[in-house]
Amino acid sequence: MYRAKAEGKHTYQFYNSSMNSNLSLRVKLVNDLRNALKNNELGLNYQPQVNIRTGQITSIESFISWNHPDLGPITAEQFIPIAIETGMIYSIVQWALNTVCSLNKKWQNSGMEHMPMIVNLPEEILRKTDLVKTIFNILKETKLAPK
Repeated sequence: MYRAKAEGKHTYQFYNSSMNSNLSLRVKLVNDLRNALKNNELGLNYQPQVNIRTGQITSIESFISWNHPDLGPITAEQFIPIAIETGMIYSIVQWALNTVCSLNKKWQNSGMEHMPMIVNLPEEILRKTDLVKTIFNILKETKLAPK
């Protein structure tokens, strides 16, 4: 069913054995993703955005990753769709925003000047949550200025 849906409307697929292994991996990822936050398996990597005229860093973009204990590194492209489908995306986004804001606050406390941070959010977050309230609460909790 999932494979037929992925191919588009009005399609069908015949079963083959590779589908079973793909489904088994998917079930494992769903179950393991539920524990990934608790077990500190998710991480953020940061990439500076640089003004090529001045060489100045203008902002820092964050990228999420998952270091699975058995499977090793899993890309966001592999697990974010599962997180969206299962509803786990909301807690993952909240964790990511909190982590980015806490890091930015530490940088400011150490004397670094204001640095805009970029967090890519899936469309579902923008449509189905009160994102402004979530960000407001995280900024308040981390004591990071909203600018």
